[in-house]
Amino acid sequence: MVNRIQSQFLNCFEQVEFHNMKIKPWCSILMNMKKLKTLSIAYIGMDEEDIKSICNMRQLTDLDVTGCSIGKGQGASTLVTFIDQLQQLTRLVISWNRIGIEGAKAISQLKQLTELEINQIGLEGTKIISELNQLTSLNIANNKMGKQGAKYISEMKQLTKLDIGTNQLGVEGVQYIRKLDKLTALSVFNNVIGFRGAMLLRKMTQLTELNISTNAIGDVGAKFVSDLPNLAILNLSFNSISYVGAQFISKLPKLTELNMNQNDLGNEGVKFISGIISLTNLSLQTTRIDEHGVKFISEKLKQLRILKLCENNIGDAGAKFLITLEKLTDLSLYSNNIGYEGAKAISTMKALTHLRIHGNPIGIEGAKEIYEQLKELKEYCLDQY
Repeated sequence: MVNRIQSQFLNCFEQVEFHNMKIKPWCSILMNMKKLKTLSIAYIGMDEEDIKSICNMRQLTDLDVTGCSIGKGQGASTLVTFIDQLQQLTRLVISWNRIGIEGAKAISQLKQLTELEINQIGLEGTKIISELNQLTSLNIANNKMGKQGAKYISEMKQLTKLDIGTNQLGVEGVQYIRKLDKLTALSVFNNVIGFRGAMLLRKMTQLTELNISTNAIGDVGAKFVSDLPNLAILNLSFNSISYVGAQFISKLPKLTELNMNQNDLGNEGVKFISGIISLTNLSLQTTRIDEHGVKFISEKLKQLRILKLCENNIGDAGAKFLITLEKLTDLSLYSNNIGYEGAKAISTMKALTHLRIHGNPIGIEGAKEIYEQLKELKEYCLDQY
């Protein structure tokens, strides 16, 4: 009777997550979860027996083993031997495991995979993975593949989503990637592509999502990005863009999410950005704005739900402008010279569920106002008083 109840209970689980804890004591329990489809065990050290146990869970369709030290010892060879048992797997996340070429070869046998996140397999491993012609989503960031790796990836014509960040692509690498005409989501962050790389990407008008951060594209590059009319999500952080580039970006009609952190926009740049009335998620951290910039945001972007303005200088006056944004649920204001009066104003924003206001001299009374008035907060960061 007890065993039957235990079995019925374990069969209720379809998704399980373990992070930063030992998995070995749980392996036998996981093996008895016959309906388990999704398993995430990221950043857990795994030995050969653990890997073998996971590979025996043949019903899995979604597996995340990020940073589990699979490449240590005999882990990679164990993976090679047993991973082909996971024939129902359609999504695999195996980054930061140093599985090498042999691991890449083993994964290439999983012909049912449609989504894959992998790195630390080098150029030869990239070539092997590029032969998985059923993949529609690939994250191969941080792989040191260079332009030759980009050439291999460019043969994966079926891809609709690609993250190829931090791979030393350069402009030549982008020339290959732009040939992927089915892509709707592309991340090329930190690839030294400059404005010339942005010029090549301007032809990918089918893109709805683009991360081109940390590429020094400047205002000229921003102009080229503004030629992508279907963009809904755009990350332009760390790109040496001024108010001139912000004016170009303000012409994108479908943007709902924009990240322009660490650009020298100033209040004038924010004035242009505030004209994108479709925005619901905006991040302008470290962009040299004060209360005047916040005034532009508060007057035009009434539909915002997420706003990040950390490391600026909006002060109490800027904080008071924010209270007109009645749909905001997530607000980040770290290090903005906000005092008690600003904290008191923010404490009236009843829709907030997430607030980060540490690094501001709000004092004990300001913290008390927030604690007592914002009853719906699920996450908050305040300094200790």
